[in-house]
Amino acid sequence: MLSINDNEIFKSFEPLALKTKQIYDYYVNFLPCMPISDNSFQSLYAWNSNFKSFYKIIYDHLCIFTFDKFSNKIYALPPIGNLGKKFFSKIVDSIYLDFKRNNLKCVFCNVPKFMLPIFEGLYGYSFSVEYDRNSSDYLYTKKNFIKGLKNFHSRKAISCFEKNPNLICRKMDENDINKVIYITKKFYCSRHKCKDCYDSCEIKIESSLMLAFKKLELLGNIIESHIEPLGFQIFYFQNDIVFFISRKICRKINGITKKMDLEIIKNFETKFLYANYTEDLGIPGLRFQKEKIGRYILCNKYTIKLKKLECKI
Repeated sequence: MLSINDNEIFKSFEPLALKTKQIYDYYVNFLPCMPISDNSFQSLYAWNSNFKSFYKIIYDHLCIFTFDKFSNKIYALPPIGNLGKKFFSKIVDSIYLDFKRNNLKCVFCNVPKFMLPIFEGLYGYSFSVEYDRNSSDYLYTKKNFIKGLKNFHSRKAISCFEKNPNLICRKMDENDINKVIYITKKFYCSRHKCKDCYDSCEIKIESSLMLAFKKLELLGNIIESHIEPLGFQIFYFQNDIVFFISRKICRKINGITKKMDLEIIKNFETKFLYANYTEDLGIPGLRFQKEKIGRYILCNKYTIKLKKLECKI
């Protein structure tokens, strides 16, 4: 069983923390295109309780290693920086040695498609590439996203919501943390009862987001009645893309999902050109919902396994 405390691989790295955001934002600006959710600091921070991340700077690139508590595996994320050919090989050599010194296979996860040729250009390595459909993000243009939302959710559902005087939808802030925890416990955890849940993982995720709401530059909507809170949605903007990071709702009331999505369009339509609805995790119902919204671009992600070629004399 792998342990973060016992493993030497992390001793030369710094743990990902809120103060890392400034460093992260500096390096991510060098990337030519970054519409995928995994390469945003907000996403890494949100999941840091279950996918513990560590970083260090190698040849002026931000390099992140992650310990996955669910699979008990360690992997690297693709380096973040200008990705110049001169240094990329040296960066990978350094990361490979970190894996080798700890008797681990060198694995890069969540590699975007545009980076595949960079890895293919590495000298002295054999590698395998696996397509990760379940982790690939759904990206919609604003036009298709707005059109799709209006078509996907029935008019009857939103009408039922708006005719109910006891329901309100408002902007949320960090002071809504207890309501977010309440919604997560009642309408998510009680329904899923995850057998692999690590110490109330969803509650930890939502709590960490709410405690860092302002510093992560998050936004959100919350829906509540005069009796109790019924749903929330958290999102953020990166350049001209809106990313949806979390949503929990009471499914017994029609129109909640559409109302929250339409509130984003109403208040922030001029602020984004694309909407990233993240991945479907291979869940059939979630895949159906995201495909049904409308025309989308699938931001493909890949897993790359590297092995150093040995010189034979």
